[in-house]
Amino acid sequence: MMVTDIRDFMDDDSSPAPGRPGRLARYLGRIVMSDFAHPPGELVETGVLCRRRPGHRRCTGYIRVVRAPDTGEVEWICPECGDCGVVYNWRGTCWDIQKPLWPH
Repeated sequence: MMVTDIRDFMDDDSSPAPGRPGRLARYLGRIVMSDFAHPPGELVETGVLCRRRPGHRRCTGYIRVVRAPDTGEVEWICPECGDCGVVYNWRGTCWDIQKPLWPH
């Protein structure tokens, strides 16, 4: 299980870090963003394809997510290969689409 503070993979200017850390941040960011159309606590199958390559073959599973109602942590799992994790500290990042996009 991967437990991730997404800000550990970002630069000081709140953009994804370069290289592998940035690719992981963008992947986890897509997972976080995929859950906002649903209420917290609801399990959602996303359009995010699993990144794992068991046996050197791409996993064909799509990530499922649920956002914890109390903490906002996003738990995710691939039902095909079992890869799973938790993403936290995503609020205020570029993947936090709950915040307004422009001032009112």
